Amino acid sequence: MKYIVFATPLLALVITLVSDSCRFPQNHCFKEYAFEIDFTCTPQKDTFRIGDTIWIESLIPPKLTNQIDNTDANVKDMEYKFSGAIDRYNEETPISSEADFIYINQIGSVSIQSIDPYNTLNLVYESHENSVKKLKVGCVPQKAGLYGITFYYLTEDYYFVDGVIDPECAERIEFTYNMNNNGDNNYHLLEGYPMVATLGGFKRLCLFAGMP
Repeated sequence: MKYIVFATPLLALVITLVSDSCRFPQNHCFKEYAFEIDFTCTPQKDTFRIGDTIWIESLIPPKLTNQIDNTDANVKDMEYKFSGAIDRYNEETPISSEADFIYINQIGSVSIQSIDPYNTLNLVYESHENSVKKLKVGCVPQKAGLYGITFYYLTEDYYFVDGVIDPECAERIEFTYNMNNNGDNNYHLLEGYPMVATLGGFKRLCLFAGMP
């Protein structure tokens, strides 16, 4: 499933090249935004027992830095609904394993959606004071195994929009994310795994082993 994640930026670029010129003819300008969202996966350790809680947290301020031109953009009116996945790495191919966990909604929400032949996690942020968006959800493992948590399709509805940030412009808005401040996220657990990607790619995963 996560190989789709790494292919998404290339696919989005191709669509941009063929579509941007004609999608919004009524607008006088076109702007592109690339934002990075911070996530944490805590406690930051590589082994949990069945019944322990792994907390996924994120906070989005009302202004984010556009990584394309290093300017701040007002994003206070945006709604954030991201998707995610939990895969088990005990087999030669990662297995969709969202059902191996119980979920706790503390701030915002997480729920499982079935998209045959996989499941996906839907994560919805909650609005707080000063237009800050927050998320804090718990994942409680119910089975032993080697697991990874990742996110994708970050607010896909905003890829091509009209005037969400700048009311005078057509816009393309893309999100990436940073897990645990670019920590190694227990990458060593995948040593010897036959389908390991690069270390840079797996820095977006929260990897951990579950024990009885």
